[in-house]
Amino acid sequence: MGFKVGQEKFVSISNLKKQAKEPELKKFDTNNDNLLDPAEQDRYYASTSKSGATPKSPSAVYTKAGGREHKVTQFARDYYQTLYTYAPDSKGNFSIPGFGAGNIRTGRQLAEKNTDAYNFLVDCDLMDKNFIENGVESATIVIGPKGFTPDSGSKLDEMVTIPLNTATADGYQSFNRGGSSTWIPEKKFLAASVDVKDLRKLAGDSGGLSFYVRLQTSDGKTLWMNKDGKAFKNFEIDAAELKARAKV
Repeated sequence: MGFKVGQEKFVSISNLKKQAKEPELKKFDTNNDNLLDPAEQDRYYASTSKSGATPKSPSAVYTKAGGREHKVTQFARDYYQTLYTYAPDSKGNFSIPGFGAGNIRTGRQLAEKNTDAYNFLVDCDLMDKNFIENGVESATIVIGPKGFTPDSGSKLDEMVTIPLNTATADGYQSFNRGGSSTWIPEKKFLAASVDVKDLRKLAGDSGGLSFYVRLQTSDGKTLWMNKDGKAFKNFEIDAAELKARAKV
């Protein structure tokens, strides 16, 4: 079994509390994807300091730029059993040429301290386990109001990033008392469990959310998990899936 906690890697320029700061950070967005990667963050941060200091984390960049507009709280989960059980709803398939394919599932979960969580489970069942464990430097959900609708007055798609945890397990032969056996396939998951209230605030009145998954590989490649393997085709979450639950 393997488990790796996802780390925040990117700064979403549209997720700044002060919209006037967007053009300032946009100058450092060399690949024009509305996200600052670690190298771009270093250049922006150094430009704001006489000593040329570099940030310790994306959070330091957000603080320097006036703070985040949206924060999405993540919960710790048992990704082998609990999350697998509480993410039953299919959002569709993805494929990455040369790397394999899989599917994405989601679901609501009331858990400890009465937290209401929305679970994302990226099942990389048709991808190589060694690649998921060792070839993926970071995995991130990029999510925003349906259609990535920009805030009023902004030219940038509104979106936030959610780091995904990695959970894997070897396949094995399961034997029963009668002597027969069943092969249990290996598991290769990317997953996150987040606060529904935060997602509801992010969606606003757009009618739901759109998202895709971005992978950074250890050899410097960027890969995208889009719906049906089609470029720029996003997975969707309807507003009804985020409705507040009645208190009991």
